[in-house]
Amino acid sequence: MGNPDMSGGVFEFYLGDFRVWVVSDGSYTYRDPATTFFIDAPTDHLRLKMRERGIDLDRWFEFVSDYSCLLIDTGPRKVLIDTGGGRLSASTGELSANLEALGMTPDRVDTIVLTHAHPDHAGGNVDVTGRSAFPASRFTMALAEWDYWTSRPDLSRLRISAHLQQVLANIGRDYLEPIRSQVDLVTPDVEVVPGITLLGTPGHTPGHVAVDISSRGEHLLDVSDAILHTLHVEEPGWNASVDLSPNDAA
Repeated sequence: MGNPDMSGGVFEFYLGDFRVWVVSDGSYTYRDPATTFFIDAPTDHLRLKMRERGIDLDRWFEFVSDYSCLLIDTGPRKVLIDTGGGRLSASTGELSANLEALGMTPDRVDTIVLTHAHPDHAGGNVDVTGRSAFPASRFTMALAEWDYWTSRPDLSRLRISAHLQQVLANIGRDYLEPIRSQVDLVTPDVEVVPGITLLGTPGHTPGHVAVDISSRGEHLLDVSDAILHTLHVEEPGWNASVDLSPNDAA
């Protein structure tokens, strides 16, 4: 696919017969990233791994993460995977403008897959008024994910601030209830549209899914937050502070 150039907020490539775009919703700066992404990692081992990547752990005070969504044109269908952070911060919420720059207005997106309901993946579900930002679309997400966040989610095991706990506790109210009439709840593994299949990858959240995209013998696996950092591939047991079930996440 070459080296992605996201300078314009979009990177385009082909997967078999599918036309695919990585579409930026902006970025978010994580403070104290070692604790955020590797809360279980032995400090000396993590320091060594970071040094191999040119990072001084003792000076790694922030990490800027691009929030990107995936838009897939299968021909008959226009599928968007996740909706970004939306109003999560002043540096997010660029998805709509970047989609429109592609000529992809919200009414042209017929299917939206939510890999999970965290605010950086589902925050763009709603507009500035708190109503559905994609009123003509059908949303697909795992039943387990919907049930967890629209009930009284138990966040007591998470080693996060009280403020972040409150943000997560409000996910159902803020990002899911406004799209209730548009949601199709499924159990993995299911083919949402021809060539796009949801794979159960719980742990980060109870109903987290990865998305397998396949066309003419070519495959792309969108792992979403099953992997938060490339180092998790080498050290899957180094969990993030927001992994609800660390053992399952590993």
